[in-house]
Amino acid sequence: MKQVKVTPPDWDLEQLQRFDYLIGADEVGRGPVAGPIYAAAVRMQMSDIMNFMGRVTDSKAMTEKQRLMAFPLCQQCTHSITWRPAAFINQHGIQPANEQIFVEAIQALLLPDTLVVVDGTIKLGMSCTMLVLPRAETISLTVAIASVLAKVTRDSYMAQVHLLYPQYDWGQNKGYGTPKHIAGLRQHGVTPEHRTMFVNTLLSTSKKT
Repeated sequence: MKQVKVTPPDWDLEQLQRFDYLIGADEVGRGPVAGPIYAAAVRMQMSDIMNFMGRVTDSKAMTEKQRLMAFPLCQQCTHSITWRPAAFINQHGIQPANEQIFVEAIQALLLPDTLVVVDGTIKLGMSCTMLVLPRAETISLTVAIASVLAKVTRDSYMAQVHLLYPQYDWGQNKGYGTPKHIAGLRQHGVTPEHRTMFVNTLLSTSKKT
């Protein structure tokens, strides 16, 4: 099978815009049936970029070890991390949670003459210059850095609550609906970390074993 070379995210998208500051924002945790949703935003200038070229890429394309190694470097950026717990998602829904954490993370960093690049298709209604692009973390280095910050932070949280609820295997599945997680739900029921509507859908569409 021919190997496909993956081009890492770079600075080209941001360079074309000619702004003084650049904010990249990404979220992690929309899809799991347990745990919070996180967003991270980072603010950078052109002079910052050389520290990250070739060292950070889309968090989904990195192994856990690579993300953990890159995390301290990403933390050196001016950044903001926000989140909403499962209880909020159960009460208000995943979309309001997603919108709120993006707005809070971006607003914490916003300065005049700033371009904001956000991953996804979400409409935030903020009064700033913003590009919202699907898979932005694969084409924008600022968003890729944000994706690492959000992913490692959420994974750390799920590893901690795994110690409280080991029967759901969150240390491995991070709250996603894997067979071990489903088996735990059928045997032990839900916890305060579960998104009840997500769980109901998962159990209704999965086969009992």
